[in-house]
Amino acid sequence: MTKVRRVLEMIRARLETFGASERRVAELLLATPDAFAGVGLAKLSESAGVSQPTVIRFSRKLGFDGYSDFKVSFAQSIALEPLAAHQDIDQTDAPSDIIHKLSQSAIQAITGARDGLDPDQVGRAGKVMAKARRVEFIANGAAYSVAVEGHNKLYRLGLPCSIISDSFTQTVMANILGAGDVMVVISFSGTAAMHLSAVKMARAAGATVIAFTRPGSPLAKIADVTVGVSVREDFEAFTPLSTPLAFMLALDAVVVCAAPHRPEGTAERHQMGKLALARIRDNAS
Repeated sequence: MTKVRRVLEMIRARLETFGASERRVAELLLATPDAFAGVGLAKLSESAGVSQPTVIRFSRKLGFDGYSDFKVSFAQSIALEPLAAHQDIDQTDAPSDIIHKLSQSAIQAITGARDGLDPDQVGRAGKVMAKARRVEFIANGAAYSVAVEGHNKLYRLGLPCSIISDSFTQTVMANILGAGDVMVVISFSGTAAMHLSAVKMARAAGATVIAFTRPGSPLAKIADVTVGVSVREDFEAFTPLSTPLAFMLALDAVVVCAAPHRPEGTAERHQMGKLALARIRDNAS
């Protein structure tokens, strides 16, 4: 059975990659998805005010074989498009209901991130990260937990890395970084002034910036490499488990892609570290 992809998430995540005509198709579908579920090529192209080849090109940019393939997946996606479960939680809900709704929200966030991530950008970010002299994670608030997970995985690849969560040190570090260094900025909104300032300074100093953030955000537009993560939640008012989970998935995918590009001997050193930890545990027991 063909996997049902969350096509709206894919469109949101890739919005900035489309040309002007293709973007008209994307914005039309995002604005009124129900109106175009299952419609023919001629109707969609006419409604968007673009040519039929533009709609076909739009479909292929999303990874579909053509418009027919896209049309089927889009209709399936609209039919199954879920609501953000945490927003349905009521004060009268029983603990079992809350557990179910939060679990559904987390599942939806992961599948949405899976379908929305751009494989080319994930692979590119992995290669850049693998060749870095050092990696500095920049994150604040709930995004800090995502940076911690990334740090815990990245140093095992033999990459010097650290996490900076206060704006003063972020500003100083942005000016210290140079060619060969990578700044990884994790921001759920992509609008924080302190992050935008740090990115501009780091790039001016010669460092490369990878951003994990909302597609189309100010941060996404100024980073060297953007891994867009589309999360359909009001995370500024309430940050449930599902928002960090979606970002962790994206960061984990990049780190895994980075691993094959690390120098020879990295895997062996990682194994030696695991054996050392095992000996410590054995001695403690």
